[in-house]
Amino acid sequence: YIDDVYFCMGAPEEDEGNVVGRVNAKGDLIIATCDNLSEPGAGGMRMVNDPANIKEGSGAWWVKDNNLIVMNVKYPEPFNVAKYTNGYLHMWIWVESLANLKGYQFELTSSGGYDVNEKNWSDFLKKDGWNEIYLPLKEGGETGGAFDPAGLNYIRFYCFANEGSNIFYIDDIYFTNTKK
Repeated sequence: YIDDVYFCMGAPEEDEGNVVGRVNAKGDLIIATCDNLSEPGAGGMRMVNDPANIKEGSGAWWVKDNNLIVMNVKYPEPFNVAKYTNGYLHMWIWVESLANLKGYQFELTSSGGYDVNEKNWSDFLKKDGWNEIYLPLKEGGETGGAFDPAGLNYIRFYCFANEGSNIFYIDDIYFTNTKK
């Protein structure tokens, strides 16, 4: 499950120029709240409003599927995340059955789609249920050329199930320079 991914569009900070996401009081750049499906670019997800399946805010995104499970967002305007290159991408992900996964990956791209100018991470889920994730931007793999942190415009989480279906929630996706 992937829960509480928020896309907050707002005025850029004066010192950042092209930042399209909201920067909260802690200095974190919110790229997805997951509180609703009307956030820019949200596709392939459903909403959950049950408080038991939400980590932050009033909702979470979720998907259930057989074999290949994909959640992706293509942003209409790019985010400039350059000030977080020594920091982390944070999110909460709930997984029904970690043992039923053949593989999974979270991706950021500056190409508007997957597998080009991509930064990616695998093997970060630790247990069934909720996992709080901090992906270091200095780490992770690259596919199809270097990711441009000044032009983040696409995110994707996908996985393969061994058999049957699996369920994921995602919530509270943001960039931060510190682990909380």
